[in-house]
Amino acid sequence: MAELIVWSPVEGVVHLTDADFRAAAERKWTGAVTFRTSEDPQMPPVTADVEVPGQRSFQVFLLRGGDAVVTDGSEEQMAEVAAWVRSLLPEEPGGRIWFTDPGCTGHYDLPHGVTPQDVIGSWVEHGGEAPT
Repeated sequence: MAELIVWSPVEGVVHLTDADFRAAAERKWTGAVTFRTSEDPQMPPVTADVEVPGQRSFQVFLLRGGDAVVTDGSEEQMAEVAAWVRSLLPEEPGGRIWFTDPGCTGHYDLPHGVTPQDVIGSWVEHGGEAPT
């Protein structure tokens, strides 16, 4: 299972509190999400385990500081999470918001109003170099 990240190279553009993350996940996956917390500074403080009937389970992690969200799962599930996280942020966030892999070998810019269908198949490969 691959992991993809929603984040911004501009500090403060992506910022979610633990409480906001939990509340939004509860609204998004009502009855299908459980949460785990960790005090370990090397681990995400909040993990949402999502088990939607008829789909394989996946996880959504809020990273420490609330400046990034990581997810795993199928391509469709990851695209859904990317669009969902983008919907939680201001229309004009003050910088680009990216959906990328941990090695930054590709990306998708997440504009306001993006849908999961917009994300699927729109990946831009950039040979290990971060997009500018």
